[in-house]
Amino acid sequence: MAVVQMEQLGAAFLTNGDHAEKVKSLLQRCSDVRFSQLALTIGWRKNDSASLMAGSAGGQAIALLSMCLMNLFKHSDAGMIIAGLSSRILSDSKNVSSASQLADVAKLLTGKLDVLGFGNLLAREVTKIHRVYAALGRDTPRDLLEPIDTESAVDLLHQVSRALCEDHKVCRFSGSRGIGHILGLMLMMFPRSTAVSVENTIIQDVDCPKIYCEITYDPHSELNLVHLETSIASLSPQIDLPIVVETTSKSVRGRMPYRYKWSGWLADHLELHFLNFGLECTQGILDACCNFLLHLPTIYKIRPTVTNTPKARECLKTFPLLSLLGPLPRARMYKTCEGVLRTAPTIAQTSFQEAFADLVRAVSNATRGVECCCQDEYKCNWNSGWKFSNSKEDAKKKDCVLDSIWRVIGSTLGAGLWSFFIDVGSNAVIWPLAFLSNLSLSMPSPCENDYYTHYTAEDLINRVFNIGNLDASNAEGVLARSSDSCTIYPTILQSLSIPSQQSVAFAFVEGRITYQRRYHRCLKAKPVRGRPKATTSLRITELKPSHIGVHEGKPLVTIREGFDCLEILCSLRFSGNLVKVDLRKAVLGYLGMRWTDSCPHPATKNMDPHKYRPLPTSVASPSARGRIAVAMTRANSMAQFFCCEDGHQAVFQKHCCLDCAAESVQGSSNVTIIVS
Repeated sequence: MAVVQMEQLGAAFLTNGDHAEKVKSLLQRCSDVRFSQLALTIGWRKNDSASLMAGSAGGQAIALLSMCLMNLFKHSDAGMIIAGLSSRILSDSKNVSSASQLADVAKLLTGKLDVLGFGNLLAREVTKIHRVYAALGRDTPRDLLEPIDTESAVDLLHQVSRALCEDHKVCRFSGSRGIGHILGLMLMMFPRSTAVSVENTIIQDVDCPKIYCEITYDPHSELNLVHLETSIASLSPQIDLPIVVETTSKSVRGRMPYRYKWSGWLADHLELHFLNFGLECTQGILDACCNFLLHLPTIYKIRPTVTNTPKARECLKTFPLLSLLGPLPRARMYKTCEGVLRTAPTIAQTSFQEAFADLVRAVSNATRGVECCCQDEYKCNWNSGWKFSNSKEDAKKKDCVLDSIWRVIGSTLGAGLWSFFIDVGSNAVIWPLAFLSNLSLSMPSPCENDYYTHYTAEDLINRVFNIGNLDASNAEGVLARSSDSCTIYPTILQSLSIPSQQSVAFAFVEGRITYQRRYHRCLKAKPVRGRPKATTSLRITELKPSHIGVHEGKPLVTIREGFDCLEILCSLRFSGNLVKVDLRKAVLGYLGMRWTDSCPHPATKNMDPHKYRPLPTSVASPSARGRIAVAMTRANSMAQFFCCEDGHQAVFQKHCCLDCAAESVQGSSNVTIIVS
């Protein structure tokens, strides 16, 4: 019933423009990414509820309106707006669904249309307004992106609907508070019916305007005026309604819930934050961010998740994130920067300190004339980098524009760093709410042993999940997550095998996790008891690479449905025993695995059994307590993956003999050398 009601409501909104023309095909699309080792897919089901809406103009219109509302309001408020419009436009016999039911339908439709990139469009249009004010020599209003309350949104959309459906009617709204959001909605849904002016300067004209957006700034008024007028000049306006700003939502650091297409999303997100303070994010800032980003994968390190005691951390072998970016890391970083920031790093290479100085200089130039209002002992000092979040200090800085801008720069760089690990598919949609955590980087020179520049494999996977607002707060056992629009998962899940070259990547694709034609929010590894530590050696006569520790036959992978998630269990057979593998721990072990450097000796050389006291192990018990374990998995990439396990340091013996591999981990405990 809610779907039918939404379709009938959509008939009151006559959409037009390029975005409206794409709605039908986007709602009807069905696609899937199949896992070769798992009996599930990621994508869109054929003939799902959203695709049925594509069959009518009303269904397409309400789908587009739902996407806009879900970008501008939280879930419950979007439902209240749709319910309010239903009560005003539909008859009582057709208005039968609750606000929560309507919100659930809107959320479903939004998942398929987020690819239109409301946030990208909003950034372009508000930037255009900013530049018009600059050309006029006037200050840009700082309230363009203020939120509006639900009642005002209902009033506005009701009048727009009447203007579009009734002859000789036009809707005119003027002011500045929150008008950036209103303009974004109008240009997404009705661009061929909307005329736009800034302080009486026309910036968009159409042949037969039904909607007039007049952006004017009056410091003495807190209202936007909405009029429903006729096209006959002799008649006076019939309706004069205020749009009231929801003051409880106003915040210097307010989060922006807009969705973005992947292309240029980080530049647009940064642009909107600057515009929210009446400032412009210059090309110099984007270039400086791009150049600085190239240094971060070298500065930040990955370490195994063994223990958090300082003594144990001293023994762990950390390595830079750069080594996880594949055989051509620089090319990957260049491509990512061009994709998310719309700019490429400069050809001339700069040092880390020089790149940071350029960034500070670019931001200082863009914020010239803005004063720091922090208390004396907490004055902004950008030259010291980004400190770890401190709630007491945050409270002293909460109203400072300069501090807020610097935090936005830090969170942008953090998002850019984790974007290096993403292989993005077509129609990927970003909803950057959860990733807004600052970098923790002490300048001018970060300490080599700085704990906050060391990440565990779990930190890595959670931060990548957060890029698309895929909440990692309840991440226990999670292998893949779906939002309303897209899914992120580590690419190793497709093969469950170690690749030929060191590389860590996450696929970010459109659609949701699908199993037996049902959508699910996440894929979790079924928790199992950890495999025991090996205490006895495999029966071998020589300590050289072999396949004696490989599992028998094919692994048994089973899936069962839980509440809004799937649980996956992997079982192996070895020496007559059934071995259960926690795939989440295996993935984490792989993400934190270090690959050996090449050595001049043959890889098949016998290992010295007395010098290193190695213990040959298998997939059943890959690690050993207090000794260096050597997992005998030669020439079996799947068994090599199954020997990865969170909780000890894995070292992959590649182009290296076992003696040199053991030498590289001397002094470390909980180490497993995995034979290639």
